[in-house]
Amino acid sequence: MVQTSHGTSGAVSGPALWFQRGASGLGQRLDALLLAEREQWPLWAPVALGAGIATWFCLPGPHLWLAAAAIAAGAALLCWRQEVAGRLLGWAGLLVAAGILLAWARGEAVRAPVFPLNGAAREVTGLVESRETLADGRDRLVVRVTAITRLKPDETPARVRLTSRKPLGETIERGARVRVKAWLQPPPGPAVPGGYDFGQRAWFEEIGGVGAIHCAVTVVSAPAPNTGVMDRIEAARDWLSERLRARIGGEAGGMAAALVTGDRSGIPEDVTQAMRDSGLAHLISISGLHIAMVTSIVFLLTRRLLALSAWLALRLPLKTFAALAAALAAIAYTLIAGSSVPTVRSCIATLIVLAGLLLGRQAISLRMVATGAGLILLFRPEALLSPSFQLSFAAVTGLVALYQSRFAERWLRRQEGDGRARRLLRWGAGLILSSLVAEAMLAPIAIHHFNQTGVYGVVANFIAIPLTSLVIMPGLMAAVLAESVGGIDWVTEVVRVGLDLVIALAREVSSWEGAVVRWHTPSNPAFGLMMFGLVWLCLWRTRLRLGGLLPMLAGVALAAMTPRPDLFVSQDGGMMAVRLEDGRMAFSTLRRGAFAREMWLEESGLDTTAMLPLADMAATPGLVQDCGEGVCRVALWQAGRWWSVVWLKDWFEAPALRRLCADNDIVIAPRRLPGWCAPKRLKLDAPARERLGATTLRFLDGGRLDVQGAETQRGRHPWAAAGR
Repeated sequence: MVQTSHGTSGAVSGPALWFQRGASGLGQRLDALLLAEREQWPLWAPVALGAGIATWFCLPGPHLWLAAAAIAAGAALLCWRQEVAGRLLGWAGLLVAAGILLAWARGEAVRAPVFPLNGAAREVTGLVESRETLADGRDRLVVRVTAITRLKPDETPARVRLTSRKPLGETIERGARVRVKAWLQPPPGPAVPGGYDFGQRAWFEEIGGVGAIHCAVTVVSAPAPNTGVMDRIEAARDWLSERLRARIGGEAGGMAAALVTGDRSGIPEDVTQAMRDSGLAHLISISGLHIAMVTSIVFLLTRRLLALSAWLALRLPLKTFAALAAALAAIAYTLIAGSSVPTVRSCIATLIVLAGLLLGRQAISLRMVATGAGLILLFRPEALLSPSFQLSFAAVTGLVALYQSRFAERWLRRQEGDGRARRLLRWGAGLILSSLVAEAMLAPIAIHHFNQTGVYGVVANFIAIPLTSLVIMPGLMAAVLAESVGGIDWVTEVVRVGLDLVIALAREVSSWEGAVVRWHTPSNPAFGLMMFGLVWLCLWRTRLRLGGLLPMLAGVALAAMTPRPDLFVSQDGGMMAVRLEDGRMAFSTLRRGAFAREMWLEESGLDTTAMLPLADMAATPGLVQDCGEGVCRVALWQAGRWWSVVWLKDWFEAPALRRLCADNDIVIAPRRLPGWCAPKRLKLDAPARERLGATTLRFLDGGRLDVQGAETQRGRHPWAAAGR
């Protein structure tokens, strides 16, 4: 027996045996930790589903989508017969595979024609679905297309978005049938690799073309009477927005309309920027805070009013009636506010909260948040990539996790025997901690999408949130109700004063030194690691949550190491920019390409103060330029050597062009260059840019180039293939 035992152990003796025992012990400890977190397991379902959706958007083509789904499903089957950790990984693998297939199916389900030409003047006939007035006074129409001249029916986009060069006047209303001549093109792709992709958003909204209105819009027929429910709601939104802007007036009027109907067109750009820089931008984007305020007010008022009658209080379940009234208020507010993703998410969460109240269950919980996220991802998987979805769910997840923690139970919640001073202290501490947690959850998202985050948001929110909760939102509810009986001046005056205070607070805080931290765009892996680490910290309750620190710190380190591009080239080749040694950017032209310039500055973590004209850079370290009428020559000192770049603006005779091509590292031109034009490193002419799209370059050691193209990163997703 002894010999048999020795013989058996000899097969796995020494280091192998120690490793086997260590792995077994580690697995048992991990299973014990996971079993202690049994109640938290369902919270990871939308996370795994979202990971699959993100995988589909990140991978470039069908072969990799199928491979990823097969690998996830295969890993799930392999792990299925394991212990607790393996079983959970199996479920996660199945959900990841389901997320990939769900996003793929959604992308194909909304397939619609895209305008087939890169640019052409066409006459569009259709029905005005929406009209938006921009901050500069121009109008933007979304038209459901009936016909476009010289296009076959199977080539005609379902919708086009048209922007006017001047205000259109009051005659163009939603529902009107119009005829308009416009310059049309497919929805544009990113202005920088990995940047905001309007073409992707337009694909899911079935917008197949964008354009500029050339002349006056002809109204073929007036809008039909508002007979449908949604027509009536849209008409009510328009009427209410106009009434609020007119009665309250000024910047406060625009803010009031944004808080009630979600129409932010009346807010000046400088106010929007101040709100963003001060960390108060969430106040003008209707989401959980606003829905919670309205629902709470309706619930409390309904219950108190019904309780005034002793007969009703003794015979009816007042809490049930109050919850039903609050639910109707939440649904009505969601519809009036335009049913955006944050509003719908908040409405779903509110209804779950009210149902929990009626059933005697814990109303506000992470399961509620997970349910809301899961429902939205099932029906609109593309919402995962929107900043509004990420910001709203990240903030709510962090706040709910905070208030369900042991720390909150001991220090933030009201304890038996607390006096007034201690309750006030707990309330203040809770507000400060809530702001800190929200800022920590939102900072990676704000940096990834907007390349900046506010520093003093805690200070601004400490004042603005109570003011909004206790004065502005109740006042707006009273003002909306008062409009039905002719309006009450003192109510609108209270709201005006409150909104003016919030605007003044935003301007003051945003003007402080260091109020905004700007950062160049982190890579997708860095962003994913940071968010996974934060979610891990929020969803677990035992010491297992500490494991989230590792991916979070790894994501921060990876973001810090993400290099900035050295050279930017627009998709049409009509503009380029170089990054200087001091971090600023020099642009070949400041007369065109405003959107591309803004995107390039954001990508580099800069603002407009860092924007310079290349032609004025006479004596700059590491840069030599000679920009004339037809050509701009630039020499850059990067990666231990000089790089010569030529931007051709005009045609050149063959001998001169041959010399330019032979003597320079990079040649950029808006047109096609001859095949014999062979620069030392890279030729970015029309065919190359058609393949690459908007391009960024980094100069590497050894004379190497890192070339990134926006179109190559879009891969073979439906919106990318349709726009080519």
